[in-house]
Amino acid sequence: MQKLQEMIDVLINEVVETRLHKYLYNLEKLVLDCSNKIELKKRWLQIYLN
Repeated sequence: MQKLQEMIDVLINEVVETRLHKYLYNLEKLVLDCSNKIELKKRWLQIYLN
């Protein structure tokens, strides 16, 4: 029974870790995308103002 509980704990930890990595990866992509859009808007604004 103890061994089964340990195996279940390991499985749960792996699932949580995988989801966390996926979440962080998506968050990083979102931040990068926003950053790129801001840069693009800044360039357009500079072109427009010059």
